[in-house]
Amino acid sequence: MTKKIYFSSYIDTEKIITEPAIFFNSSYRYSLEIPFKNRKEGPTAVVIMKNPSKAGLIDDDSQEILSDDTIYKVCDYLYKSKLKFKKVIVLNLFPIYGSTFKNIVFNNPNQLTGESLNSAYNNKVYESTINSLESKDDRIILAWGGYPDLKIKKKALPAEVKQSVILLYKHRIKDVLEIIGNNQTYKVGYELTDGKFPKHGKMWYDFQPLIPFFHPKI
Repeated sequence: MTKKIYFSSYIDTEKIITEPAIFFNSSYRYSLEIPFKNRKEGPTAVVIMKNPSKAGLIDDDSQEILSDDTIYKVCDYLYKSKLKFKKVIVLNLFPIYGSTFKNIVFNNPNQLTGESLNSAYNNKVYESTINSLESKDDRIILAWGGYPDLKIKKKALPAEVKQSVILLYKHRIKDVLEIIGNNQTYKVGYELTDGKFPKHGKMWYDFQPLIPFFHPKI
């Protein structure tokens, strides 16, 4: 049985905002806004990751808003930051819910192509979120990690499917970086995944610095 993860006590869960709204049952999550308690003032952290897992969904048993391992770790890092962020807005390269990206690919490879990916609307959410930033201390933090892991025991994907996923990953990063434009981006820690990608949010540790980062061309 999968362990359920909830938000920490310093999260103002009553004011969490999702797109689409949290009371709708959706296969997509375009944004997740998580405010910290007792911090009405302060900068905003926009964190861009790979795809949403469970965070933002309602637990059927407790009727509480679910978090997940990655969101819990990201919030913990940013809550402790010296910048005293007031809230975190989580965006994703791909808005489709899935416990891992490889599960999305294995369960329905065709979902990652064409209109079902909903990239156009996802891009609009990116634009409106980035345009809403006002403070010099606001941060756009890249945290999508390396190429999707497509290895599952006793299962195999055709080589052409794997290649198409890698190309799609590159294209989505390119689209997002174009939307970000000249806005400064950041990453956590000095290391890069696969020598070029910012570390995934699940790999953040509070002793690692938040530093400026310009993503290399891929």
